[in-house]
Amino acid sequence: MKTALTIAGSDSSGGAGIQADIKTMMANGVYAMSAITALTAQNTTGVAAIQNATPEFLAQEIDCIFTDIEPDAVKVGMVSEKELIKVISDKLKQYKAKNIVIDPVMVATSGARLINEDAVDTLKKELFHLATILTPNIPEAEELAKIKINNSKDMIKAAEKIAKTYNCAVLCKGGHNQNDASDLLYKDNEYFNDKEKVILGYDTSIELNINKKIEIIKKINNIKNLTISYKLFDNSGNYTRCDLINDINIIDNYKTKYTNSNMMNKIFLAMKLDNLVKYNIKDKDIDLLSSNYDIPYMQYDNKYHSVDKDKLYKYLNNKLLLSYTALDNYYKCKFKYYLNNILKINIIKDDFAILIGNVCHYVLLHMDDIDFNFSNVFDEYISNEREFSKRELFFLTNIKEELEFIITTIRKQYTYSTFDKNMKEKEVYVNKDRNIKVTFMGKIDKVLYKEEDDITYLVVIDYKTGSTNINLKNMEYGLGLQLPIYLYLSSKMELKNVKVVGFYLQKLFNTTLDNSKDYDTAKENNLRLEGYSINEENILSKFDTTYNDSKLIKGMKTTSKGFSSYSKVLSEEEIDDMLDNTDKLIDKAIDNILEADFEINPKVINGENVSCSFCEYRDICYLREKDKVYINKDGEDNGD
Repeated sequence: MKTALTIAGSDSSGGAGIQADIKTMMANGVYAMSAITALTAQNTTGVAAIQNATPEFLAQEIDCIFTDIEPDAVKVGMVSEKELIKVISDKLKQYKAKNIVIDPVMVATSGARLINEDAVDTLKKELFHLATILTPNIPEAEELAKIKINNSKDMIKAAEKIAKTYNCAVLCKGGHNQNDASDLLYKDNEYFNDKEKVILGYDTSIELNINKKIEIIKKINNIKNLTISYKLFDNSGNYTRCDLINDINIIDNYKTKYTNSNMMNKIFLAMKLDNLVKYNIKDKDIDLLSSNYDIPYMQYDNKYHSVDKDKLYKYLNNKLLLSYTALDNYYKCKFKYYLNNILKINIIKDDFAILIGNVCHYVLLHMDDIDFNFSNVFDEYISNEREFSKRELFFLTNIKEELEFIITTIRKQYTYSTFDKNMKEKEVYVNKDRNIKVTFMGKIDKVLYKEEDDITYLVVIDYKTGSTNINLKNMEYGLGLQLPIYLYLSSKMELKNVKVVGFYLQKLFNTTLDNSKDYDTAKENNLRLEGYSINEENILSKFDTTYNDSKLIKGMKTTSKGFSSYSKVLSEEEIDDMLDNTDKLIDKAIDNILEADFEINPKVINGENVSCSFCEYRDICYLREKDKVYINKDGEDNGD
């Protein structure tokens, strides 16, 4: 259940203040808490008297709430004295309160003044900048925006001015408007759809794009010497040309104007012949040019041929560091590894998506600390990053809430296991004997283990924020080896007589929910571990005490005959074979890299191109159909 705190005055008639807030919260299934700023004697006709709380008492009220039941949201209403405003501001900052709604109560519906004049400035200075949203009525909006409100357009102008002043959303309440009592919610214009932008007079998305394109073209046209490259074919294989180039109107002029220079005209002919041979693009001017100029034509072949090994070793400084990610790149496509890990061609990546993964791992790394405070740890990490847009802050707020639930669930999972030791983000290095120094390394998200009777029972867990699945059949081809590699690295750690109990993914943001269960239960089920376990009940029970109908491992269940048919289990021999194969795949990749084998060879498995679909280098790779490696195998192991 969500929780909310109202900090406001008490209305003896029950129509406003904390009484109205509590009624509203309870009606919406929210657990309501309150901190009273003042007692008022009032009814529908007016306010008879106000008795303020002392600053000390108000501070104690707020302390008692935040140190026991932390509210998910805070609403601030009537505060009539500046000393009380300062207390509220200090306490909201101290406890890093979130989702703050501030009702700038200055004038009652009856028209009575509810705040001292000297407190208004303090209210603006101390509280308004903390607000997620301000909710003034029309008289209050007029005072804050310093404009008269006569109609809906005036409300928009006032709300926009207030929003820009205090950097928050504004809900302008229209109850004082005699003609139209509609409320107006204003956020900054990036939240409006195109229809709303037209009404409000903002540029639509299309207009913004056009303006941006005009700006780019102006900058390009000011460049004297310019080379422009673009993708010649679209994703469907059709010949196309970049719209921006069409708009600039440079290329056509360049291609069609033949000069008195023999050399330039030969270049024009070569370009047209190149397009004809490579892409079967016919040009009417080829005959004209070729009748006047005879040039030898050599067909362009972009296939990777070789790299000088001595130069490669020198470039590597006679040492090679290989990680799981590098290994995965190599087996997906050798050329991708060459571009990414040897040439180190920088790719612009979505740093926000990377941040989400990093903050999740950081919080999970510290969740077992004695002095762990989730909100403090999360906020500490985020505060050390760059400034975020309002849209990013919106997502971060939701991720924070979801991550808190995840941690609570993982802690609950721990109670189902007898494993009492763990290692987090454990770095393991394995040296390989070659003619140059070769090191294979990995950082394991989590290793859980139990030492008993001179045996170390061990489980490997990898956190995933994406939708990755474990596919044992793909592992045969060097793909999706992360968990086997972590198991392999675990076997190299200084642990006695290791016996593998299981290897699992823990998907943190799995959005596919079982509608037959309530929401929280469905989310908890989604956070169960996904992977493979040893097929020995007496061993598995040491890790998962609920393995008969597991609350810890997804799909794990037993029947009177043993493990159910959909339980993912492997024998000890199968696990050993998998580790042995992983070692061989690591060695094979190392040997091929040291032989400078970097061919273009993306993998297509059962018709799905698993290498090129999300490859950052696909637009600069001259891939030919014959370069693809087609792998046909039986159905995929998608599991439960």
